[in-house]
Amino acid sequence: FARTVQCMATLTAAQKAKSLTSAQEQEQFILKLVEEAGNGVNTLDWNAAHVKLEEIQSQSVLEDWALDVLDKVKDIEGVSSRDIYGRDGPCPEEYTADLI
Repeated sequence: FARTVQCMATLTAAQKAKSLTSAQEQEQFILKLVEEAGNGVNTLDWNAAHVKLEEIQSQSVLEDWALDVLDKVKDIEGVSSRDIYGRDGPCPEEYTADLI
């Protein structure tokens, strides 16, 4: 379980790093679209900007949850730090050859 949650935290952080904007910047962009469009807030650009904002916010929530779970799991008897933290690099190829 702990390795799965660690993987979720790592993947979420990596995906968030790919985003070139923060949630606050995306919110400002949406407000700018609203100001420029007047009452036409239901445009394709406005909807796309909201989807992107929701993705950024969801990734932040998921990462925060995963890190919180990992902190709580550390206190459970019998769980070592090796069980919680995964590799820094990819799995050896022989571990994943059957999956490809």
